[in-house]
Amino acid sequence: MSATSFRIREVACVLALLAAAYWPLFYKLDAQPLHPWDEAFTAVQALEMQTSDNWLVPTFEHRPDLLNTKPPLMTWLSALCMAVLGPSELAVRLPSALAGLATVLLLYGIGTWGLGNRLLGLAAAGILLTSPAYTGYHITRSGDTDALLTLWTTLACWACYRWSLRPTAWAPLLTLAAAFVLMIYTKSVQGLLIVPGLVVFLLIGAGGAGRLRPLLSGRVVPVAAGALALCLGYYLLREVYESGYIARVARAELFNRFTDAYDRHSGPLSYYLELGARERYVPWFWLLPLALGALVLRRRSDLPTVGWHAFPALGYLLLISVARTKAEWYDAPLYPLLALGVVALVVEPALQQLSTRREPVALVLLGLVLLLPYRASIQRVEHAERPLEWYAVHYATYLERLQRERPQIRRLWVPVQEFNPSLYFHRERLLRDVRPPLELVVVGARLDQPPPDLKAGQWVLTCEPALVPWLARSYRMEIEHEWQSNIANVHPFQTWRIVQRLDSVADTLSCR
Repeated sequence: MSATSFRIREVACVLALLAAAYWPLFYKLDAQPLHPWDEAFTAVQALEMQTSDNWLVPTFEHRPDLLNTKPPLMTWLSALCMAVLGPSELAVRLPSALAGLATVLLLYGIGTWGLGNRLLGLAAAGILLTSPAYTGYHITRSGDTDALLTLWTTLACWACYRWSLRPTAWAPLLTLAAAFVLMIYTKSVQGLLIVPGLVVFLLIGAGGAGRLRPLLSGRVVPVAAGALALCLGYYLLREVYESGYIARVARAELFNRFTDAYDRHSGPLSYYLELGARERYVPWFWLLPLALGALVLRRRSDLPTVGWHAFPALGYLLLISVARTKAEWYDAPLYPLLALGVVALVVEPALQQLSTRREPVALVLLGLVLLLPYRASIQRVEHAERPLEWYAVHYATYLERLQRERPQIRRLWVPVQEFNPSLYFHRERLLRDVRPPLELVVVGARLDQPPPDLKAGQWVLTCEPALVPWLARSYRMEIEHEWQSNIANVHPFQTWRIVQRLDSVADTLSCR
């Protein structure tokens, strides 16, 4: 095969991979409203960062965020996207989708140029793109940190392998250090859970303890010191501007999630295996026993080519499984490593049975194997793989409709029983980028206490059934606007105009 023909094939494969990645990663990326909690916090922090020029300390309601102790790399990227695209769901989620695409291309590059077989690269990228969890909620299609973290952990494992082959080379060492710094800046210590597996790889799979001697070389020490300085530098600088930050990091991230179940996120030891078998890694989960068996049967001399992804994956899975705090998206860094494991331990031996002249046959077979899982991934995007049946996420849809159909409403009171950070993002966006502007006044609602003090002519938004009779105990109200979502079990959104305050119990429940 000529060099020109080879390059044409490589370009064609990359273009085909980019086209295939569009549907699971980017198609309808902004179709769903912001998810409460993590994604909404990122959105609010990015918007406030982009408008306040405070790029060091993430804020919520323009005060330092005391809940999220992670460094703000994801927030920085979302803020930059907002500067270009405006405050929107797309701007919040685009960094995650791009990180997912970069990971897919990294796997293709590892298989094609690192392992020397284009089909291995296509298979690894295809398995990752058709993994239900990876192209779903809280990873590549939401504004959370997990897709970005997964890119860095995968890059770190590959760089560690390359460094084990050339321990005196600068490039893999600097790449490894950069990946660890970016891990810390993305999700603090979470990414460091791959370190025990990498150490096992260096001790067992990369030639034994003698391979660790380069750690004491003159090149490694300054690079490691520089990476450590970059990581500690952020924490120390933030401590200067936000006293007590390091203490909060120690409480929230170092040990508590191993000893305590945080925010009701818990499960049995087999939690991640059960999720993978049931939904998150179907159908590829059932190839993992074959891969594990092949790993056990491998000769010691073959371990360097598979241990760099197999040992970190096993170590990471063990650590997140024994931790008391378990959340389904904590498994995100596993998916590229598992894809590489399936390819190296199951797919590659099968391909060895084919001669190079039969590569088109192997490519067709690979396409047929990936066809149904890929179709399922598109269907999940089309039909919203995670039904949004709780009221909190539908504020954006209703507020846009209200602003369009009732432009005379400029100030809207919004009582809520549960804290909903996405509302604060919509409040800032409606004030800054929507004309005419709509001001949201978000207030907590406790049913055992009287409603806020409202004046005649003011407007109140309700979407929780208990709030209407709660307000009606104190006010006579008239319905101004109503919208019913087509999602089951979501109460109608209703905007009420305050007519008057009730002065006697006899006037109560005059609401109409």
